[in-house]
Amino acid sequence: MDSLRHENIPVRIALSLRQQAEELARQQGISLNHFVTQALEEKMCRMQSPALATLINRLRSAG
Repeated sequence: MDSLRHENIPVRIALSLRQQAEELARQQGISLNHFVTQALEEKMCRMQSPALATLINRLRSAG
């Protein structure tokens, strides 16, 4: 993806999910857009690397 080019993509999500994402983004001091971008990047990384996904799941279960 060209990091200099941005494109708006309308996405329909439940209001409660948006509110939760807004609150988490606010807590981190970042924009909702930045939060959603990070979440998408993390999800794609996990899907492209099954070993990493397994490790992340184990760490989450342990904590």
